[in-house]
Amino acid sequence: MTPRRVRILAGKLNRGTGARVYNRELALRLAARGHEVSVVCVEAIKEVTECAKVWEIRLPRYEPRPLVWRFEHWRLHGHCARELRRLELCPTDVVIAAHDYFMKSHYSMFPQTPWVYLPHAMIATHDIESEGTPRSMYLATTCLYAHLQRWALNRANRTLRFTQEGCLALLRHYGKWVHPRFFVNPMGIDCPQGLESGRSDNVIHLLWVGQLIPRKRIELAIQALETLREHDWRFDIVGEGESRASLEQLVRQKGLTDHIYFTGFQPRPELWYRQADLFLFPSKSENSPVAMLEAMSYGVPCLAMRADGMRIHNANAEIITDGVDGFLAKG
Repeated sequence: MTPRRVRILAGKLNRGTGARVYNRELALRLAARGHEVSVVCVEAIKEVTECAKVWEIRLPRYEPRPLVWRFEHWRLHGHCARELRRLELCPTDVVIAAHDYFMKSHYSMFPQTPWVYLPHAMIATHDIESEGTPRSMYLATTCLYAHLQRWALNRANRTLRFTQEGCLALLRHYGKWVHPRFFVNPMGIDCPQGLESGRSDNVIHLLWVGQLIPRKRIELAIQALETLREHDWRFDIVGEGESRASLEQLVRQKGLTDHIYFTGFQPRPELWYRQADLFLFPSKSENSPVAMLEAMSYGVPCLAMRADGMRIHNANAEIITDGVDGFLAKG
């Protein structure tokens, strides 16, 4: 295999979300195979800087101003574009664009370089939180991400998706306005060594691993579990996010503090996967969720939502065989 010069346009590279995990592993594994890897990101980590050339563009925090704050994401996009053009970047053989803010500027600098668009969300606009966001800001942000995604789908040499449903979802959403060139490559997950849990209790262990944000709908799982309080179960919620305080309050209101435990972010979630009997995944919009695939690699069945194409958008039915390695529920 001939080594190539590969550039990854990424966001953050820690373990906070599935996209971050994938971008980080992509950089590490390409470098391990002998490729010359460079990364443009908004937050680097040491293990990537040790194997790749990394340019870090920090996102500024803007002071809220009348009217202007509604367009914060447009300002961030402009900031990233300006900072990218200031970097002393050299040409590469291929670019993998996984962060929307960098795509157009990098393309204008190297229009002849082939590039792969790697959208991690099912549809970019579905990952924008509407709950608690003023409508004017939500509409401005949605307009930006829809514009960037349409542009990328029409300009990229290939758009990489992890599922066939991920391709169809984009075609249904944008219709005649896009003409993407898809390539479907299922996401790979390392299989663990040994699956013994070492657990001695008879408690049913339920698990969530991931961000605590509104679109993950963890409150739906909590509300459903309220009807099962007389049974012997424990629900571990592993992760951090803006919804943690409200979820903890909900657990207290339901009187489930002796059943549901918040562990915060854990750098080694495999310890929880080994203890789990069932992975709960009530999220309403997912492409190919890393946490769900990780749970399945540990032999843990998943209870996830079946897409309806209206409120719930995912490829769970392409990943889970209902009643065999997991369960699909209606939303």
